[in-house]
Amino acid sequence: EYESYLNELVEEYLKKNKMLYEKRNYNLRISKELEMEIKNLTNEAVMKRINKGLLSHSEFLSIWQNVINDKNTVDEVYENAYPAALNHFAADQMLIFSKKNQKLSLSCSFYQEEFSEKDLQIVEKYAKLYPNGFVASRMHKEFYFYKEVIEIFGFDEIVSFMMVPYIKDKIVAGVAILYIVMREDFRKISNLFDSEGLVMFKVAYRQMVDLIEKIDASATIKKMNQRLLSVNKQLEESVVKDALTGIFNREGYARKVQEIENGKTMRDCVVLYFDLDNFKYYNDSFGHDIGDLVLIQLAEILKCLAREDGIPIRYGGDEFLLIVPDASTEQAEDIAKEFYEILKQKEYFIPKIEKKLRRFVHIPEEKRISSSIGIAKTDYLSGCNL
Repeated sequence: EYESYLNELVEEYLKKNKMLYEKRNYNLRISKELEMEIKNLTNEAVMKRINKGLLSHSEFLSIWQNVINDKNTVDEVYENAYPAALNHFAADQMLIFSKKNQKLSLSCSFYQEEFSEKDLQIVEKYAKLYPNGFVASRMHKEFYFYKEVIEIFGFDEIVSFMMVPYIKDKIVAGVAILYIVMREDFRKISNLFDSEGLVMFKVAYRQMVDLIEKIDASATIKKMNQRLLSVNKQLEESVVKDALTGIFNREGYARKVQEIENGKTMRDCVVLYFDLDNFKYYNDSFGHDIGDLVLIQLAEILKCLAREDGIPIRYGGDEFLLIVPDASTEQAEDIAKEFYEILKQKEYFIPKIEKKLRRFVHIPEEKRISSSIGIAKTDYLSGCNL
């Protein structure tokens, strides 16, 4: 791309010189050797000027890549790209527009800029008209040809303007704009935008767009992976956790037993077995929703009694287990007594049932929810395991 552009510049320069020689009808006899030497010197001067520009742009691209690469977020890319672009192109402002929800919106600008929907439509219109971008400076008549779009950013204040669109799948996906504002004497501004600068700005902008798309893609993949991990965790929990109460089910019980017995040190445990009394009365009298409410509340009590090491389990319909490592039979009996005390404090869930049904509920004392509790203790030395 550089080589092709270089050849075009040389050909254009030589063509202009040839026309100049033809207009000046000097009656000078110049030898072919001297004419060849003049052409060579002219070509050499053109090449030096072009190489100087290309060297400057090449250095900029090298710096640009270091500036924008290895950034973790899009905001970091913009934050580092903005001063680098302004410094190299001697510009006063850079604006980056990106398409979101089928509309262009401002993504990067370190000034408080607000654009109407009409303004953004005009920017997109010129991006479509000039997919390869354009440069316009006040000294050239073409500047007024782009007045409609330049006017959005301050036609009277701008002395040089450059726009580069990003076209993806024949759609304007983004637009980058640089401009230089007027000084007291704009003739003193030596670094106005030119076609070489346009090529460099296109390359730089495209590199930035590619990096931002990678960051966005990486962020999307990260979110998807997090979602997959969450879904996998939920699936895993659905296998070992009871859907209604949230505590371990029978499969979870089996895995926990395996964990305990495969541990580095065998830990003796006490197991409390809860078989609910009068649960059928609650179910038959008030419906399965109330039955579910009772099971959930009982699970909450077992979670509380389990403390740090205990493992509450819904073993079957109205059957529960509570495994407590490193506890004695006496401690298990205390837990059972505490269970009955909590049940009494909660008034056998009658207030919650009334709230759920939105009416007064009378439950005979002999029909109130309770539980028969069995206690067993492992003794690995005697071969009594979980």
